[in-house]
Amino acid sequence: MPEEFDINGSFEVRRMSSGSFALITLYFLVAFVLLTVYLFYNNSLIVILCCLFFIGLGVYNASIKHKNDDVFIEIDATGIWVHSREISTWDNYKGSYVNIKYDSDYDNYTDRQLNNRNNRIMQRVINIEFYKKGESGYFIHQLLFNGSEDKVEDEVIDAIEFYYNHKRRSDRLRV
Repeated sequence: MPEEFDINGSFEVRRMSSGSFALITLYFLVAFVLLTVYLFYNNSLIVILCCLFFIGLGVYNASIKHKNDDVFIEIDATGIWVHSREISTWDNYKGSYVNIKYDSDYDNYTDRQLNNRNNRIMQRVINIEFYKKGESGYFIHQLLFNGSEDKVEDEVIDAIEFYYNHKRRSDRLRV
């Protein structure tokens, strides 16, 4: 198992907020405009320094401020949490897997788009299967990834397996 998992800690997936994304986009847009001004209109050093400043602000927001964004998924020794809401404890956990989901709403496509199926919208989804006390059967919670997360789906599955297997081993040792 990877060394990044700590049984006393938790594995967190953070999702960039739309406000942070808009601010980063604004910084890079200003930098692009300043670079255009530098290249085509005014070759002064102050314009290029301002451009570098706004690029630096964008990089700062993308790397440092992103750590303060909301926790999307948290996996720890007790179970799986999404947006601080418990999805499943390890006692009720059944399994999880990554699935690829295609947009199947063909009514919104033109005939030209339908003929080129390589352009279909694809999303990777983590399906978490779990039981609920007092109810028969199992339930599936889908976690849609939109690309603004700081971890990928496979890392989440690895973390789930790590914490779940640790829980199973510790339960066997207690018996």
